[in-house]
Amino acid sequence: MFIEDFLFRQKKVYAQNVLTFSTMALKQGLHTARIVDRKPCMEKRMVFMNKKIFILNGMPHSGKDTFVNILKTFASVQKISWVDPALDVIKKSGIDISEKTAADRVLISDIMDSLERYDSRCFKYVVAKAAEFMHDEKTEALFIDIRAKCNRCKTGIALNAQSILIVPEHDFVVKSPCHDDSPDNFHADDHDYIIRNPGTIPAFKEVINEFWNSVK
Repeated sequence: MFIEDFLFRQKKVYAQNVLTFSTMALKQGLHTARIVDRKPCMEKRMVFMNKKIFILNGMPHSGKDTFVNILKTFASVQKISWVDPALDVIKKSGIDISEKTAADRVLISDIMDSLERYDSRCFKYVVAKAAEFMHDEKTEALFIDIRAKCNRCKTGIALNAQSILIVPEHDFVVKSPCHDDSPDNFHADDHDYIIRNPGTIPAFKEVINEFWNSVK
């Protein structure tokens, strides 16, 4: 009985969180297709409905940046990251993390977690950026780099975003001490698209082109 009561309470908390996240997204000015349908201007409505938001995931050096950089050669897309607020704090403190050592990654992860616990800073950041993207008629898609499953879940619900997992077919993957890089965050079943990085730019470009043609 105790376990059943606990699970019931957890479901209520989760449902309330989802409602809070969605409400926050709408307050930031983010328009969903349903809301945009109420607008009288057909051209403006079509702009909003054609906008796409994807959550991008993958182990370090799996090819996430390469994926977006290649896509930028034939599509108008933007990439942001859940950790951007943490990187901004580190930059302002004068700490050099350009080499992205194991210690650097732990520092980024710790600051990111602290900001999120303090006032959901990272979540608010991606929601605000998504709102800006929805009002930018030139950019076709927004990619948000998020690793932790819980953060992907709440962002996906709030922004109606689909998730992509980049899987390298080569062996060069950094082993990171950060909890965000736990294997539990990279299960294929938790994502809408699985994109394999063959390890060469020409081959990867073919894979990316096929993906883009299927979603645009």
